[in-house]
Amino acid sequence: MNIDKVWTEVYYGPGGTYSYKYRTDSIPFEFDGNIYYQLQRASSEFSNDWSNTQSWLREDHGRIYEYGIGNNQILYDFN
Repeated sequence: MNIDKVWTEVYYGPGGTYSYKYRTDSIPFEFDGNIYYQLQRASSEFSNDWSNTQSWLREDHGRIYEYGIGNNQILYDFN
């Protein structure tokens, strides 16, 4: 995973529009023999106040996996 990447996501809801900034932490975690990076979120697209989420991501051969309770699932398959 490229830990230097930062991206913004926008969500539309009944209360208005919300945008959050995301990145992966630089500290690796090992789960089931695979290396994951925790997903972090800032409260707005202009904030640098990062907080940890409960998501851990890894990349392997063009696929992005998220670690869950005892398993992992493919989020994106770029192949």
